[in-house]
Amino acid sequence: MRRNLLLLFMVTFTITMRAQTKGNQPQNKNYQQAIVDSMSNAMYSNNIAPLDNVEKELKGKKPNRVYNYWLSFCLLHKALYLTTTKQDQQAQACLNEGEHIFETQAGKNAEEYALLAYIQGVSIKFVKGMDAAVIARKSVNNAQQATQIDPKNTRAWYVLGMLDYYTPKQFGGQQKCEALLEKALAQPISKTNNPYEPTWGRKEAYNLLLEYLVTTGNKEKAKTIYQKAKTEFPNAPDLKKYENQL
Repeated sequence: MRRNLLLLFMVTFTITMRAQTKGNQPQNKNYQQAIVDSMSNAMYSNNIAPLDNVEKELKGKKPNRVYNYWLSFCLLHKALYLTTTKQDQQAQACLNEGEHIFETQAGKNAEEYALLAYIQGVSIKFVKGMDAAVIARKSVNNAQQATQIDPKNTRAWYVLGMLDYYTPKQFGGQQKCEALLEKALAQPISKTNNPYEPTWGRKEAYNLLLEYLVTTGNKEKAKTIYQKAKTEFPNAPDLKKYENQL
């Protein structure tokens, strides 16, 4: 379960988000795209240097909440890359650093709580037993906090859905994920022109919801969701795979 969580996150961000953020780097740098592209380049070249370069650039900036957010996002992607090369200790260190950035910050906003919850959710892979349960609870609490601050935050609802989906059924998982992912998709589509604002989450919610519906045999509903996903993201490779399954 924990390995699948990492792999889903990695595939989603390295293959699909490039189309979502492409071509939006005018005067101010779009760090979401820069990090996603660097992750993709790292995977293709089997070299973490592209992500290291973005991390170095962000750490060279005068610290503020925006740069801290994208630094944590970058560290998360470094962790995902390191996991693919079986460097779990280094991956865990990246996740711990990304988590620490937010945990020491007072007055977190919804985006910060949502990303913190995501980082904690991924870090469950590296712990066992009660420690995993404690981190899972922290992750859920932080995602819920994000929805309380901003009920229309797509990323917060997506993280809650993801956490439920990857929680084993014997521990109460996969009971709410469908509704939570639909809640993520029910939120307004971001129309921001601000390159510093995060826009990830919708495509990931479509992908995971389709995976859940196909896995549970609800293909009729999956067909409807797929048509909506295809209309919104016509060039997403990870969504196109469902054409042969529906």
